[in-house]
Amino acid sequence: MALSHGCVKYSEVWDPIAAMRWISHMEDVFKDMKCADEDKVAYGISMLRSEALIWWGTVKDTSGPEITTKMTWSRFKELFKDEFYPISVELELVEQYRTLKQEENERVLEYAIRFEKLWWFFWHYLTCGKRMIYLFVTGLTPEIKDFMSTSDMTTFDNTVEAAKLIEKENNRRLKQKNDGKKKRRRRKCTNCWKRHAGECRYGTNECYSCGKPGHFARECRSD
Repeated sequence: MALSHGCVKYSEVWDPIAAMRWISHMEDVFKDMKCADEDKVAYGISMLRSEALIWWGTVKDTSGPEITTKMTWSRFKELFKDEFYPISVELELVEQYRTLKQEENERVLEYAIRFEKLWWFFWHYLTCGKRMIYLFVTGLTPEIKDFMSTSDMTTFDNTVEAAKLIEKENNRRLKQKNDGKKKRRRRKCTNCWKRHAGECRYGTNECYSCGKPGHFARECRSD
């Protein structure tokens, strides 16, 4: 039935854009067929060939028949995308798109084909929240990124808040460390045997804050 509606078989494991085009093509066919949601995965699987079919066999062995027979098309797409165009490949394609230029001795038509191929990818598959989160975390400084693995990254907002908390804690620790260094650098005063900056006013009846006589630092109003 699926073949009669123009379904294309999929076996191009090492071509991530071909994988994305196949998913898009299958969804167009499902609309034409008025395919029921519960039948989409079965039709999709029937179009897998070669290494792609071996991959599906591994999914079945790992998940079990009870899971795979009830799998939704959305879940199938998620597994398919993770296998055939992982985030690392996606980021590489994004960079290619950002820096795309016509190469020396490349015909305009060849350049146009490359451009259109990446353009299709860019507009169809960069709206995924999970990938948005990944890009954000990847760009964080190592001091923050290294502590993100245990954070709540289910949404972009949660991820940002988690990074802000780590940043705040890092700043607190840095301040504490710097304050400790300052205290250690000060030698004990031989007059009052305390650590302090500047001239010691112990025993002079002068305010430790402003240096004027007649009152204590706690009573000082010079501020």
